[in-house]
Amino acid sequence: IVGLMLRTGGGDDFWYDRIEENLGVDVSDAVIVKGYDDHSGFHGDGTMYAVLEFSDDALEKQISMPGGWHALPLTDNLQTLIYGTRTPEKSVGPFIGKILPRVERGYWCFYDRQSQTADDGNVLNRNSFNYTIAIYDADTDQLYYCEYDT
Repeated sequence: IVGLMLRTGGGDDFWYDRIEENLGVDVSDAVIVKGYDDHSGFHGDGTMYAVLEFSDDALEKQISMPGGWHALPLTDNLQTLIYGTRTPEKSVGPFIGKILPRVERGYWCFYDRQSQTADDGNVLNRNSFNYTIAIYDADTDQLYYCEYDT
């Protein structure tokens, strides 16, 4: 019911349009089952988060093709960024809190809006973050989308 209200309510196409534009995929058949956006303040810092549920594997067919999506697992840097990394000597991250679940089988897409690249090689070597990350869970047909700005 929540997803239906988001899809048909005034201004809610913003979510679908934004996600489609940033990820380059068609999400029009999805239902948003969770979403929030707490961007505010002078610099627009905050987190935009959405969970989209699909009735079948139509999205997986789109993102399994060569392009900006990659089969899991995540890179080491993205693992640290999203879930954190711990060793006996140190603990680093997570930087976005615990909003993205661990997904075993699926795909991911990342774009660093600060350096304007899909390369995550230097993302941990700075004091602020501005990126978009999406993880698709092939077992549940759910897409987890996050924009994070500090």
